[in-house]
Amino acid sequence: MAAAPGLGAFFVLILLLLPPLRAEEPATEPADTRDAAQARVRSPPAPVTDVARLCVCDLLVAQCDVNCCCDPDCSAQDFSLFTTCSVPVVTGDSQLCSQKAAVYSLDVEANPPERIFKITDQINPSIFCIHTTNYKQALYLKSPEIPTAENFDRLLDKFGGAAFSTKPDSWDLDTDPQNPPDANETSRYEVNITVQSIVVQSLNGMRTSLSSSDVLRLPMVLDELCINAVLGVNYHITHTDTGEIIEAAAAFVLGAISKEVLSIEQSFEISFTQSSCQIPVSLGIEVKWTKYGSLVNPQARIVNVTATITTSTLKQLPSGRERIIPITSSVVFTDISSPAEPSYKAWPTIDIKLPFDFFYPFV
Repeated sequence: MAAAPGLGAFFVLILLLLPPLRAEEPATEPADTRDAAQARVRSPPAPVTDVARLCVCDLLVAQCDVNCCCDPDCSAQDFSLFTTCSVPVVTGDSQLCSQKAAVYSLDVEANPPERIFKITDQINPSIFCIHTTNYKQALYLKSPEIPTAENFDRLLDKFGGAAFSTKPDSWDLDTDPQNPPDANETSRYEVNITVQSIVVQSLNGMRTSLSSSDVLRLPMVLDELCINAVLGVNYHITHTDTGEIIEAAAAFVLGAISKEVLSIEQSFEISFTQSSCQIPVSLGIEVKWTKYGSLVNPQARIVNVTATITTSTLKQLPSGRERIIPITSSVVFTDISSPAEPSYKAWPTIDIKLPFDFFYPFV
């Protein structure tokens, strides 16, 4: 069958009229939108302080946890199958003086059983409770900013230097003696840290102890290396039995870092030592006994036992030194039997009664 005349020319004309096809170009996102999205990723999530939204037993994602009465993924049908509430009370910080508490329970007498939820006020009777929390940054852990080529100079100006301080700019620590702080405010004190030792580590891991540790070496750049960088610090805190810090020492490990190293690992350790302690050094036992028992059980018996423990206050010795402490114990038996004494029976009393006419007829 012959094709209709002019049909091939018609398809050629349509193809000529169509615009040429081009590969789709990726859409470019505006710079301000991209920066805002990255800022949202870096920003920490808002802390959850509403007890009605807190649920420590919600472990499964988008699924109902059995007997978890605060799980938002559970329906009324799920609650009817629960046997108990694994977390009956949900609170925030237990050290607060007053806070809201979410109370969960099951009404097993209902048909079907249903969950009961209510918000109550919880009071902490402790005299050391926290009245208010005004440091909002403590409610969540903020990830530290990772140094990059763009923010390195800014971080160096902010955190660099031979000395550092942990006091934020927002804290107001007025130590003016004319205006003493309120008694309810938290006080702080400073303790001088003694440099106990300085160890220098080479690139191959070899360590050398410096003879003088009075001056801490500052980091510096030398021939593609950053020398005297802090690789580790070991803090040793000495305190009394009441918790007062009386001495602090630090042992530093310094090393060289090549510019080719993208990240370094630092170690920080802290140990606490009590300056003095009370230990028992002697035990004395005194046993009081008698040779005579009761009439029912006439034999020797123990009347009383007294134990006396003697303690001694020992100061902390420097590391590496030993001390011999003598420990004594003794037992003393004391006879408290009453000694025999000569005695006489009392003379009998004669009660004489005569008849009234005994002397008749003389009287």
